[in-house]
Amino acid sequence: DVEPITWGKYLLPIGHGFSGITGGVKLIATAPVYISDLYLQNTSKPRGINAITTVRNDSGKEVRGAIHLAIREHDGKAVLMEKIGLTLHPGENAVPVPLEVPDAKLWDPDHPNLYTAEASLEKENSPVDSLTENFGFRWFAPEGIDSDAVLRLNGKRVVLRTAISWGFWPINGLFPTPELAERQVKVAKAFGLNMLNFHRGIGSPIVLDKADELGLLYFEEPGAYVSAKDDPFAQALSREKLLRMVKRDRNHPSLVIYNMINEQWDKWGANTNEVLFDVHRRDMRDAHALDPSRTILYTSAWAGRAPDPKNDKAKMHMRPYDAEVHMNGWFDFHRAGGPDLWRQEFYRDPIHHYGHITNSGEVVYWGEEGALSAPPRLGLIEQELKGATNLGWDGQVYRDWHAAFDAYLSSNNLRGAFPAVDDLCKAMGEVSLEHQGRKIEDTRICDANDGYAINGWEAEISENHSGVVDCFRNPKADPEILAYYNQPLYVAVKPRLQIVPLGSEVPVDFYLINEKSLSGVCNLRISSKDSSGKECFSTNLPVTAKGGEVYGQLLVEGVRIPVKATGFTTIEASLLPVASTNAAQPVMGRDRVFATESASVSFSTNGAVLESGAAVTSFLKDRKGISVPLFD
Repeated sequence: DVEPITWGKYLLPIGHGFSGITGGVKLIATAPVYISDLYLQNTSKPRGINAITTVRNDSGKEVRGAIHLAIREHDGKAVLMEKIGLTLHPGENAVPVPLEVPDAKLWDPDHPNLYTAEASLEKENSPVDSLTENFGFRWFAPEGIDSDAVLRLNGKRVVLRTAISWGFWPINGLFPTPELAERQVKVAKAFGLNMLNFHRGIGSPIVLDKADELGLLYFEEPGAYVSAKDDPFAQALSREKLLRMVKRDRNHPSLVIYNMINEQWDKWGANTNEVLFDVHRRDMRDAHALDPSRTILYTSAWAGRAPDPKNDKAKMHMRPYDAEVHMNGWFDFHRAGGPDLWRQEFYRDPIHHYGHITNSGEVVYWGEEGALSAPPRLGLIEQELKGATNLGWDGQVYRDWHAAFDAYLSSNNLRGAFPAVDDLCKAMGEVSLEHQGRKIEDTRICDANDGYAINGWEAEISENHSGVVDCFRNPKADPEILAYYNQPLYVAVKPRLQIVPLGSEVPVDFYLINEKSLSGVCNLRISSKDSSGKECFSTNLPVTAKGGEVYGQLLVEGVRIPVKATGFTTIEASLLPVASTNAAQPVMGRDRVFATESASVSFSTNGAVLESGAAVTSFLKDRKGISVPLFD
């Protein structure tokens, strides 16, 4: 993010430690007059675009010609044809043509409808050149800032659920095969995520292609923009990378947000370098001019620390088709540090929990959440690398790692619990996925939140073990664990206590996660079962679902549920509209409470305690009257 590389007398913005060609290379020979670019610019009318064809005229004289525009469905069926006659002056000629296809199928993650645009150039009635680009009809923008801020895609509210991807790949390090690019998008969708982030590094076009085809939103950073500091040469490189990124990727319907800098700007104050800040603001304006149809953010993180909340550099951004640089309205804060697992303290009641916030006037986006380590799927990677002749930068590390885990299971007689290395890896991965899922749920039950980014997506060998997939894009545990908390419609069951003494009554709150516009009077059935499946409690309560753009709604709070048996008590909720027919499927939800009976359990005084903090030591002393030494 920050420090440049010194190369002789020059400073260079940093990048990943790999070199080589990172994508397809084409050599194109052109006539003096040719099409240099075709930009399909989305508009606030989702079925309307501005088709902007740029023609380069290097003939040195004016040329009469015409541009033919054709819009086709992905199967080749033409839906619109236009011809524009024009005079091409020497140099670049940008030819904007507003187009509207009233019956166009809109693009979104559930319906990734793609179209193809072709611009053909003729000169003096003879064909000269053509250029084809894929695109989608869609509109994404923040709306309602300063009142009820939300993000909308094609007019419908969307709450972003994403993960930050550092852009590391197996074997070559820097770019994916087509198979891995497709796996990345499919696994993200299996988790129930609707977006991924190119984090601290420019994205691979092949990944955006797959996101376009399969339906996944993207957020993109160029990487290392701020490491140029105030060095003119490095600044020029960083600026050029940012602008090229915008121009290269602006036709992808999956790409919805640009961001210039990850973190690092928690230093604004009396020592602010206003000259450097003006350079950054200039670059933001110029990037926005290349693509005015998207939101561009200055930085991700540390919003809300400025003395003046209406003039916060960490909130600086530009909105679609808005030439103003806004210093308020986009609230992004990072809470990347763990802890290592989900804690009961993260949910106490409807106003004391991890996701609670009252900032409804700004887009609230939690840009890095919960870095939790778990190992890669070493068993799956071992199978993938079998017979490989090129292990690349990371393959031998994974093979050695797998061998060490395998030997550990044997030498410690753990095969009964973990027959194979992959069983051990998945068991640890489950802790990470459940933690992230529960934090996502806490975020979604508070309707003022607009986005949550898992820290992070892929893990790799040298750092960032917190990914929910490994470098080969294998999920670290069953994707259904995380997908449960990303459902568009379910009842979030929130016990205020999760570990209790036997015989307790646990207050439980019930929320409706509702992205399907369910509304009206409903019956909420609440029940509990002990670990043997015996029902211990049930009740029915009338509630009203608000629907519309209320995506997180508290239905009922403080229902006291008795815990009558040791072990896990499962609390279930079933919501059914009163006006529904018997064939309607109820909206479901669940969680568990663990009860233990410690009073009758005796402990030996022969031992020691090894722990972080003093919870075990205090329990033994206060509840059992036992003083046990710390492990030496």
